[in-house]
Amino acid sequence: MIRDYAQLIRLPAMFTVFSNVIAAHLIAVIYWSGDDVTINQSGTLLLTILASLCLYHAGMVLNDCYDYDIDHHERPERPLPSGRVARKTAWLIAFTMLLLGFIFASLISIQTATIAAILVVAIIAYDSGPRQGWRAAINMGLCRYFNWLMAISAIGLNWELALMPIPVLCYVTALTRISQDEVQANSPEIILKAAGLILAGSCCWLIWFIFGLFNFHLALIALAIALTLLALRFLHVYQDYNPASVKAIVSALLFGIIPLDALLLLSSGQIMAAVLLLLLLFPGKLAGRFIYIT
Repeated sequence: MIRDYAQLIRLPAMFTVFSNVIAAHLIAVIYWSGDDVTINQSGTLLLTILASLCLYHAGMVLNDCYDYDIDHHERPERPLPSGRVARKTAWLIAFTMLLLGFIFASLISIQTATIAAILVVAIIAYDSGPRQGWRAAINMGLCRYFNWLMAISAIGLNWELALMPIPVLCYVTALTRISQDEVQANSPEIILKAAGLILAGSCCWLIWFIFGLFNFHLALIALAIALTLLALRFLHVYQDYNPASVKAIVSALLFGIIPLDALLLLSSGQIMAAVLLLLLLFPGKLAGRFIYIT
């Protein structure tokens, strides 16, 4: 029973939520460190994590609620189509978590509550709308982008910090577009387009260095290594494009959100924090062995 609910909310993905919030929080704190930041940072971080977890997992449950008929044919073993979790219970969980996420965000600031409200709308729009094509993929990317903004706004948000998570937007959009072909695996060109989008997001990274948003230039070496490894993985999937290889790279890319967040932290000069953030990979991948994440 517990495992069914863990599968319903995609429990292993919670570590990528931790990663998003912690990275965004620490970058915002460093950005405003020269000013009088009087916010209770530990309490604010906890509230932000709770808000983000509720909203993210609510989106996962809503995804299965709206996909009930499709999953009956393509994924009958999942908790809802198999009947192990009742549909009414799933709907109740989803909207309760959306409400709780908004309440937690509201306890931080009006700005954070506003972004959380936008995120709620984006989540519902993605789950209730067409799930194929670039428009849907961009919508999912925006969900992660607004999640980052929500965490940043807990400390303080301006236009510079609002631009910082654009690589996250590009990466998650690319990841989502690939995941749309996970079952059929009949469009290998998606891999090339997704790679191009991730490269575009990386170019934005260079702009942040040029304009001084980032200042630890050794992070560019780490970025170059990460892009090389990713390119090799993409090439392998492109050459052997099938449902198994697509599912594998989707899972890898989802956990790749953690190194991406760590790279953003490293770029801001927070070396130790970036290394510690990478440790989230271990419990995430361990949990992913027992509970599906895609």
